[in-house]
Amino acid sequence: RLVAAVRLPADANGNPVSQPLPVILTQTGYNKGLPVIPAFNEYLVQRGYVHVSVDVRGTGGSEGAWEAFGETEQADYAEVMDWVATQPWSNGEIGTWGASFMGITQLLTAAQQHPAHRAAFAIVPMGDAYRDIVFSGGQTNIGFIPLWMGLVTALSIIPTPDLVQDPALYVGSAVQNVIAAITSFQVPILAQAVLGGEIAYDGPFWRTRSPIEVADRIRVPTFIVGGLKDADKFAMGTDGFGHILSAKE
Repeated sequence: RLVAAVRLPADANGNPVSQPLPVILTQTGYNKGLPVIPAFNEYLVQRGYVHVSVDVRGTGGSEGAWEAFGETEQADYAEVMDWVATQPWSNGEIGTWGASFMGITQLLTAAQQHPAHRAAFAIVPMGDAYRDIVFSGGQTNIGFIPLWMGLVTALSIIPTPDLVQDPALYVGSAVQNVIAAITSFQVPILAQAVLGGEIAYDGPFWRTRSPIEVADRIRVPTFIVGGLKDADKFAMGTDGFGHILSAKE
């Protein structure tokens, strides 16, 4: 089960608007209920969009094991799109929005060419997982990767108001996320990268998680925002997207 939060525009009296509206979707690994890395855009809600924010599997309040943009997680993106498109508050047209992790999920979603997907606004996404982040410059990036993986796990176990309403779900997902981090993903992946295992080399594991590998499949209008100082890890990858999307036009 994946946990989602829905914010509806309100009328002049503060009542939720009842008619179906276009939807903005954000899929995050940073616990949608925390304001640290916002997963909602109030500006868009105030201008008539429904905003849906979803914790990807194994993060926030969602069940399952996190695998950092792996095949199973990407399959979830399509199911989330199916669900959002058929809700009573949705008119079946979905745009996506978000930064960093939330920008990466957008591009991987857009590459699936879901019929309800109308546009993507991806802010500082990575392009090549292996070169942009993990082995930038040819050696393991131990200054960022362990901290990032630890951040995802730590944010997942922080209680938020929506999760506290369902203590069983919160406790279950928090315990599951920590166990999975130690036994199935974060710790094993870091060990392989540092000790020279298969993960230390470019291959299917990283290509599956690299939006640049599927950029030529994106058909929806896509606006990519790059950064020089706040996201210099992704600057090269963002430039690569520009070349691919321009050539396709």
